[in-house]
Amino acid sequence: MTVLTVLLVITGVLLGVAALLVLLRMTLGPTMLDRAIAFDVLIAISICAIAVEAAIDRNAETMPLLLVATLLGFVGSVSIARFSPGSDDVEAEESDNPENRARGVRPQRERERSLRERSLRARRMNR
Repeated sequence: MTVLTVLLVITGVLLGVAALLVLLRMTLGPTMLDRAIAFDVLIAISICAIAVEAAIDRNAETMPLLLVATLLGFVGSVSIARFSPGSDDVEAEESDNPENRARGVRPQRERERSLRERSLRARRMNR
């Protein structure tokens, strides 16, 4: 056995164990977000497996497949993060909170708007 063969066997075993653990998380995950993250990790593991196979065969024909799988994983992660229930706007939470309104705390958007207005007024006065 050569060193390359030993490394390939170790890599295959590690990727296989990782995939099994991720599949376990997908089936036992208590929330839908856990399952979505596990699916994203499974896509990353499959990308690694395809890249290892391409390196073994010294084959660049799988590069488009790697790019498509990477794009799929990225778009899936971003859309899940955007549309998950815990990803509401912080600004909306700040303005809806009665304690913040009672204390006079303004949302981030209002603070930024007032800063812009002040800087515009200062520029006009300097002219």
